[in-house]
Amino acid sequence: MREYEQDIRARHYFDFKAAIYAGLIVGILFLFLPRGIPWTSWGLPTEAMGRSLFGQDSTSAMFLTGTVQIVMAVAYTLIISMVIYRYRMLKAVLIGGLIGIGLYAVNYLFFRFLIPTPGNRSELTVFLTHLSFCFIAAGAYKGISIPKPKLKEHG
Repeated sequence: MREYEQDIRARHYFDFKAAIYAGLIVGILFLFLPRGIPWTSWGLPTEAMGRSLFGQDSTSAMFLTGTVQIVMAVAYTLIISMVIYRYRMLKAVLIGGLIGIGLYAVNYLFFRFLIPTPGNRSELTVFLTHLSFCFIAAGAYKGISIPKPKLKEHG
């Protein structure tokens, strides 16, 4: 496998701006796919990272859920990207998935004990949403963080 110079340069430093962009892009994607897959969840934001926050869907509940989703997406992506920036793409995406399992556990404990929310249809849905989000966020960060190739000067 051939490594490209810009990929090697991207692994030398954490790119905060790339992490924010990746979090926003993937967060918006998951805003309209709240359960992480397009076949069962296309629509308005009624769940944040697969978890229903309110018992009823109203305009204000959807707005607040969307806001929570974007904040969580950026925070999750920052956490993921701070860990994975040194790794190659495949390893970074796999580590992103492992981080997703940890973030799911924290999310579960937080919403189970500190801020109880309406019961979900399935905790498996929340878990899979976290896992798929973190895989995609890790890949998005790695893709966005690669700098443009430097132009070689011809002398």
